[in-house]
Amino acid sequence: MLYYVKTDRPFADLEVELNGFRFYFDVSNLNDKKSNDKQKIIYQFREKKGDSTLMIAVITSERRKRNKIKEILRQFHTEGVQVDEETIRMAISLFESQGERDYFINKDAHSFLKEQFGLWICQNLYDRGIVWNEEQVKKMQALQKISLQTISLISQFEEELLHIWNKPKFILKANYVITLDRIAQKDSDILRRLASHPGSQIQIDEWRELGLVNEDFQITDIFEEGSESSPEESLSGSYCHLPIDTNYFKDLQTEILSLFDNLDQELDGWLIKSENYQALNTILPKFQNRVQTIYIDPPFNREQDPGYSYSVKYKDAHWTTLLENRLQLAQQILSESGCIFVRCDYNGNMYVRLLMDEIFGPENFKNEVIIKRSGIQKQAKKQTAGSH
Repeated sequence: MLYYVKTDRPFADLEVELNGFRFYFDVSNLNDKKSNDKQKIIYQFREKKGDSTLMIAVITSERRKRNKIKEILRQFHTEGVQVDEETIRMAISLFESQGERDYFINKDAHSFLKEQFGLWICQNLYDRGIVWNEEQVKKMQALQKISLQTISLISQFEEELLHIWNKPKFILKANYVITLDRIAQKDSDILRRLASHPGSQIQIDEWRELGLVNEDFQITDIFEEGSESSPEESLSGSYCHLPIDTNYFKDLQTEILSLFDNLDQELDGWLIKSENYQALNTILPKFQNRVQTIYIDPPFNREQDPGYSYSVKYKDAHWTTLLENRLQLAQQILSESGCIFVRCDYNGNMYVRLLMDEIFGPENFKNEVIIKRSGIQKQAKKQTAGSH
């Protein structure tokens, strides 16, 4: 019935009076949260107005870290405002107590609202022993007419949101990673131009970061010495599989891609950076019934994990809805002989199993794989024993 969009806390300007101080929290410079990335905010004391109001700016932290209370206290004391730490802490706590909101889009808003209106009528009118005469019936008819018109208007707006949510998205940026030997097979002259290109140094830095080349590597090392007259042999066998990222050679990208008659058939894989529902929905026409294996590790109760970049403090119902939306799309891109693996611990196992049975059919369940890790932390990365 629902598409889960996000959970957010839409902060608003707030004035707080506490222990003889008046604080005003200004959120005009606070960036909107556009996804479920973890959002940390910091507080900066701006000024003390004539009426003794202490102006505090609330802004988004670029480093995902919030400033400490002592830092905020130091800002006040620097400006001559003698406020204690506990008062500041309480004021910030009151500001942050503004409630979270969950954003959903209803798949069939008109039917849902009509159903809820009918339930409201039954609970609030029929169950109160109202004596139904001609006047009461006319009032009921007028109420129903206005309510249905309102439902119709709201439903049109909700349907427009639904169309926008499910509309395939435009690709904002596309780059290609192609190994040197694949390019050399088509046109070795481009290799020379790549080697002399300004972007080659950035490419080398990336190779070093990935451990593909040594620190003393030079771009000329991709060529065999003394074989420039023979293009096919000029590429070094030691470095022929180094990947070229067209992101660093934008002015040559079109020329490189034109070397391949059917680029889709030449590609070995796709790496997509996107919100996962929108990515699945966008690639669906191209990959429907073509994917052989899917592996997902949906986050469940990992909000306290400092290494996790996303806000995943979901209620169980929200988490289940979010997962259902994506599994329904995954089922459509999976081939008839394909398989899907969903990793989840005992906290969310029962929700996943119910969803999988509903979407893929209980008859298609094969097995539950239990991962048993080594008890010694140093060996955990090297040794993983599995039991079924």
